Amino acid sequence: MKILIFGVPGSGKTHLAHKISEALKIPIFHIDRHFFEKGWVERDHDHFLSDVRSALETSHWIIDGNGMRTLEMRYQEADIAIYCRLSRYLCLYRIFYRWISTLKIPKKDGPIGSTNSVSWKLIKYLWKFTTKYKDKID
Repeated sequence: MKILIFGVPGSGKTHLAHKISEALKIPIFHIDRHFFEKGWVERDHDHFLSDVRSALETSHWIIDGNGMRTLEMRYQEADIAIYCRLSRYLCLYRIFYRWISTLKIPKKDGPIGSTNSVSWKLIKYLWKFTTKYKDKID
């Protein structure tokens, strides 16, 4: 089984991925862990792409996250695609709640050694996500 979970930041992608992983015993590939380095700095795209391709070659996976430049290739390999889309206001609330409730706790699904953070870049990404990627998602 190959499951793709993507959507608006703060919409519950990772939480859903963990629930499905527990129920079906399928490993999770977290896009953020491979897209970013410590400090939320973007990795070299070729290295990220290589990691995604390696994950796609395995027989069972849940891929959690966006990395929109690789969405089409992940979608083509997936048996199921789940698009998580909640209201912007709810997602914004949820990213601030997650940030405050997990201060100084290492993020298991993000870059190694990083904690949850909120930046202006993340807020703009969240706010524009649905309209920016509408055509690609459709």
